[in-house]
Amino acid sequence: HIRLRPVNLDLLSSELQSRMEIADDQAKLLAHISGGRPGLAISYINNPEKLEQRKEIINDLVRMIGSNRKDRFAYARLMSKNKQGFLETLNIWQSFWRDVLIRKSESGGYISNIDFSDEIDQTLKALSLGSISIILRGIEECVVAIRSNVNPLLIAENLFSKFPIK
Repeated sequence: HIRLRPVNLDLLSSELQSRMEIADDQAKLLAHISGGRPGLAISYINNPEKLEQRKEIINDLVRMIGSNRKDRFAYARLMSKNKQGFLETLNIWQSFWRDVLIRKSESGGYISNIDFSDEIDQTLKALSLGSISIILRGIEECVVAIRSNVNPLLIAENLFSKFPIK
């Protein structure tokens, strides 16, 4: 195995602009959401529906943060029907919650989901660092459980029970 570090975000953005003829804003977004991984950024370019799907998943998450348990459990039923889709959703959610944690801790690290900066700032206002960490650990536990063939519905419902109730 050869472990490669992510490419500097500014460098990746500039290379996407010049080599792939992508607009500055789009190149910056792709550099951030790919976490400096050129292959993932190019995958988003070649499959724009993946980028749109990512937006829908984050919009659903933001909606679930502000919803009641009944709505969350109904959404959990939908999520649990597609194991691979559930894993992809959790991966995107993890990046969102990581961004919330970075902003809440004021660590100065870059955030991935720069197109959801306002939603990240709104979410962090109502939560402590501890509760954000609990949610992130819950997502990690969900991924392990899904891969171990635990019932996806139970996993999703358990995760939503860690979300704050408004």
